[in-house]
This record gives sequence, structure tokens and C-alpha cells, in this order.
Amino acid sequence: MDQQKPSVVQRRLRDPERTKEEILVVSTQEFASVALPGRVDEIANQTRTTKRMIYYYFGSKERLYTAALQRAYETFVSWSPTSRLNTSTRSRPFASSRS
Repeated sequence: MDQQKPSVVQRRLRDPERTKEEILVVSTQEFASVALPGRVDEIANQTRTTKRMIYYYFGSKERLYTAALQRAYETFVSWSPTSRLNTSTRSRPFASSRS
């Protein structure tokens, strides 16, 4: 008997970390191009997920935006010439206390 191929959503549920990472990458690009009004439905479309899945992983558009800002900050710091300094004492200015 032929087995049906799992849907895109079913495959993504099997690898939630990869899905969350892809959502974060695409949302960072979306927010960088259009700022906070970035559309969650467009992020869902580009990542082949659903808005519901995005809200499941991040809770709200604002928390997704905060995660994208945190990612951008961490990338900037890693490229910075001062990144060789001890980062364990630095604060995380974009870290959310709700995480």
C-alpha cells in the first residue's frame, strides 16, 4: 500500500527547531525591510508555515519582532571588532523577560 507523503506542516512539526529558525530568519528580513508593520501572513507564506504556527513559537508579533532584533544584535556584536572582549558581563538589551 502506498503511504501518503506528509504535508509541509506535518514535516515541520517533526523538526520544530529548524522551523523556528527559518521563521526567525525570514522575519528578520521582513522586519528589516518594512519594520514592525511587517506582515505575519507574509512571513508564514515565505516559510511555508501558518500564522498559527508562528504565534505558537513566538506568542505574538511583538515577541517575534523582539527575537528578530535580538538576532540582529547578536550578529552585529559577533562581527564587531570588540567581540573578542569578554561578553559574559554584557547585558542583553533586547532580551525579553517574558521568554
